[in-house]
Amino acid sequence: DNKDKIVVVIDPGHGGIDPGCIKNSIREKDVVLKVAKELKRIIDEQENMVAVLTRDRDYFLSLSKRVEKAESVGGDLFVSIHANSHKSRSLKGTEVFFLSLEKATDEEAKKLAHIENATDTVGLPPGDKSDDDVVSILMDMRKTQVLNSSKKLADEVMGAIRRSNVLSVRKVKQAGFMVLHSLEMPSILVETGFLSNSGDRAVLSSSSGQQQMAQAINHGIRNYLCLPSIIPTERAWSVSYRIV
Repeated sequence: DNKDKIVVVIDPGHGGIDPGCIKNSIREKDVVLKVAKELKRIIDEQENMVAVLTRDRDYFLSLSKRVEKAESVGGDLFVSIHANSHKSRSLKGTEVFFLSLEKATDEEAKKLAHIENATDTVGLPPGDKSDDDVVSILMDMRKTQVLNSSKKLADEVMGAIRRSNVLSVRKVKQAGFMVLHSLEMPSILVETGFLSNSGDRAVLSSSSGQQQMAQAINHGIRNYLCLPSIIPTERAWSVSYRIV
């Protein structure tokens, strides 16, 4: 029964006809799906949480459909997972974004949001237009509340990734990502690393790197929710001994 559980919606970016960035035949859509599935596995093993993927296979999903799915399943948190690319191969590290309703943190963040939003041309769902000032004030309060929570979630996830040492970290930023537009739940977008950087690419294309990244994101989510830390379940690197 999921009613008593915290629903974490995990959104692997891109998919299908939209591969995202490709470097040395490593495709963003494949890497982020693997990290997302690993994160879902970790979350589903915890008694107080359950994860829902916006896509669990390689198919195209519009940005609006991702938001709709997150809201329709009653998501409490939304985590979109991506990988970055840059013409400078020395650029590396994880960045975590939350929504900006005004302007992006910097020109780089603005460009990135523009690229991600170009996946499809979707705006906010058209609400009933109302001149009622009370409705407007309530909406503004709701936006502020969700943005503040999103910032806290972004900070906790970034802190957990920093402590995990899976990759170097850059910083928490804001930009106008369409996929973060839900007013129903705190939402963040994790740019796990740069596929254009050979070091980041090696980590993100390895199953151990994907597991470490998923573990770190999970720890950040738990810290945000003020849940006690857990002993991670070991899988690929666990060893069993037979005593003779």
